[in-house]
Order: sequence, then C-alpha cells, then structure tokens
Amino acid sequence: MSSLDLASIDMTSVDLTPTSSLPLKLEERHLRLVMSSELTPSRPIPRTSTEMRQVLLAPDAKAPKVLYMMYRDVHLAKDEASLRSHNLRFDVTIIKGGLIGSEFIKTAGHYHPTMPALGLSYPEIYEVIHGEAVYLLQKVRALADPRRIVDVVQIEARTGDRVIIPPDYGHVTINPYKTPLVMTNVTADGFQSEYEPYRRLGGAAYYMVAEGGKPRWLANQKYINPPPVRSVEVRDFPQLGLLRGKAMYQALTQRPESFEFLTKPHRHMDLLNSVLR
Repeated sequence: MSSLDLASIDMTSVDLTPTSSLPLKLEERHLRLVMSSELTPSRPIPRTSTEMRQVLLAPDAKAPKVLYMMYRDVHLAKDEASLRSHNLRFDVTIIKGGLIGSEFIKTAGHYHPTMPALGLSYPEIYEVIHGEAVYLLQKVRALADPRRIVDVVQIEARTGDRVIIPPDYGHVTINPYKTPLVMTNVTADGFQSEYEPYRRLGGAAYYMVAEGGKPRWLANQKYINPPPVRSVEVRDFPQLGLLRGKAMYQALTQRPESFEFLTKPHRHMDLLNSVLR
C-alpha cells in the first residue's frame, strides 16, 4: 500500500454494524461511510455550506465546506428485490457536529409531496445509529403560504431511537453536539422532497442556537406568529416490529409489509395520528 493510500485512511473509524445491522463504518474525520462490497454501491451526496446559505440564521458566518453527507438506497444486494417490490428505500445520512455562527449544524429541511388522490403527504421514519439528534417538525396550514405554521414539535433522539414523521409535517434534523450524527431513514421510493418552502423563508420556524453554552430556540421572523415549540418523547413501535435493540434495517428486511404505512398512510392513520401526542 502506498503512502498516499495510508494517508487516505481515517484511523478514527467507528464500526456501525452493531447499531445498523449493516457492514458499515464511519470515518469521522472525512464525514464518510466505508461500505462493504456486500452492499450495493451508493455514491455520497454532499450538502455544502454554500448550498445551505439560504436556510442559515447567519448566511455569511464561517462554516465547514460540507455539513452533511447523504447516501441513498443503501442495502444488501440480496434484499434489493424485496425493497423494490414494496417500493421502499433505505438511506443513511451523516451530519457534522458544531456551530455556524451561533446556530447548530442541521439539514436543509423539507416537506414531502402530497400523494395523488389521498390528500396526505408521504410519511418517513428515522433511526439514530450513532450520536444524538433533535428533530424539529412543523405542520404548515397550506404550502401555498408556508409562513403560517399550526404546530411545531421537537423530538430528542439517541442511538437506537426511532422517530416517525407523520403526513403533512416538514422536518429538519439538528446535531447539537460536537461529534458526528449518523441516522438512517426509510421512505417510499420515487418521490422528490420539497425544499423550496424552507429556502424561501430562511429555514424552519425556529433556529436552534447556542446561548451561554446551552441550546435554545430562536424564532424565525419570516414566519407569522408560529406556535411555541412543544416537546414529544421518543417511543417504541412494537407493532412495526421495531423492538429495542433490533436495528431498523433488520426489521425492514424481515417484515417489509410492516412498513406499509410509508406507502399507504391512509390505512394507518391511527398510528400516524398518535406519534406526536
């Protein structure tokens, strides 16, 4: 192995296999995954600070070049047929820790499109497999005027926790810690997320900022009187086969029919209406 090859290896790699049930390692320094050949190739999609300027509290503040990396459609080759037949996709995202100005690093934020003839947007489910996250969800009265929000929810999640994003809620993921956050998600395949409402308004209804060494919420003045942020505790979803200590990918591949709520949410509204209570 050449010296160049040796230099490219991140010696601070973290084995994510125990928490993800997939042959994955995290290279913290380079904010990237090392993926076994058993996995189908997935090219990382970087989200740069330049792309994120429109949604930051301080667009001109000094920031790392790459804030997070997205890996779409990550799965073992042997599971591809099952995932395709159920129209499901499994992703992995790595979010850098730290601050941009006084704001904690976050994702851009997006809504999901409304499903034809149902009047519901696609749900999504997340799992933290390394680090800790804060999910900020917001429900808009109508996307035609995204300034008017009717509900804002924060959910704090640690390694092993799952969070369901119900229909009609936009969401941002925040990493309020110095170490990288790694999360997985399952969603219906084939739709395009809607980022423009967040870009138009400079981000979510609230920014999470550091003040006196502690995080707090700062209202985004471009929204019209958003409700205060309320907290919801994480919970388990045994009815989905999502048991504590069992990775979401394992549950997905063993019982893909349990994830029907992502593709046919109208059949599972009791579950979806309960997740933010």
